[in-house]
Amino acid sequence: MEKFPYPSWSYNRVDGMNKLIIVFLVFLTCNSSEKKMLGSREINYLNQRAPGFIPVIFAPGIISTQAFEFAFSFSQGGDECVFTRRTSFESSDNRIFYSKLVGSEWEMPLKAIFGKDCFEFEPVFSPDGSRIYFGSERPLPGSQQMRHNDEKIWYSELVSGRRQQAKFLEGRLNDGFVMNAAPVADGGLYFCGEAANKSGIFKAIQVNHRYDSLVYQFDGIHPFVDPGERFILYDKIEGKDMDRTAIYLRMKNSMGTWGSEIRLTDLVNKTGTESHASVSPDHLYLFFQRQGDIYWMDVRGIKALFQLYSGHVFEMNPSGL
Repeated sequence: MEKFPYPSWSYNRVDGMNKLIIVFLVFLTCNSSEKKMLGSREINYLNQRAPGFIPVIFAPGIISTQAFEFAFSFSQGGDECVFTRRTSFESSDNRIFYSKLVGSEWEMPLKAIFGKDCFEFEPVFSPDGSRIYFGSERPLPGSQQMRHNDEKIWYSELVSGRRQQAKFLEGRLNDGFVMNAAPVADGGLYFCGEAANKSGIFKAIQVNHRYDSLVYQFDGIHPFVDPGERFILYDKIEGKDMDRTAIYLRMKNSMGTWGSEIRLTDLVNKTGTESHASVSPDHLYLFFQRQGDIYWMDVRGIKALFQLYSGHVFEMNPSGL
């Protein structure tokens, strides 16, 4: 049984951006130092069989259940994962769930120890794994008043191998409506929300442990940013009635700015419900939400589809990038 109605869909062929998509996927798949390994350690994807080129549900019955799950994230070390779960699509009881790899087995996901019994969602690990950022409606520091539709960014630090109680993220970033943090290697934090009479995706610059400098990027929601800021995945609301979502990609160009947006193929954007895309730490798998389940796929599946569309085979030659 589907978690909410499957909308009507007609396939929209994407043309003209084939080569750029291939470059993106070559970048993801050709870094041999990261392929399958982080250092000398292979990532254990909850003991799941690796997916092929067609997206499949990730960890059914463990991560993807009869509830509604989204915003899944692995730590860079591959030994922790977090995600959001709520009862159903229509409900608003978002909670953060956490699991850790102990030896060769993953613990069953439970509500995160740093979470509160309130609306909390979209957890993500910092590139070095020291923090988990997330959105919350919990009371602000020094207050007991719960908020509604006013999410702020909080974080939990890793100390002596244990996640600590959450702290409020200081800075102008948290002055307005904000959600879906996306940390990068330079200490900056991408997010979506509203600031300076604009709405969309922003980057907050860290100065003296505060996030006061906000730089508007472009329209979109739910960003995932490569730690080195070489590419960004995000979604947008679409459709005549603004009742669909689709996942998009941008890459940094030679000028150091974001290039034109590219709508991912129908292999990913199949139902009009796709959102919250991310790439695994080893750059092998694309994760995203579809109809309340977490899906994953081999990123080369997108490349293969574009080869099929274009009738050309793009050779994977890293030196030519």
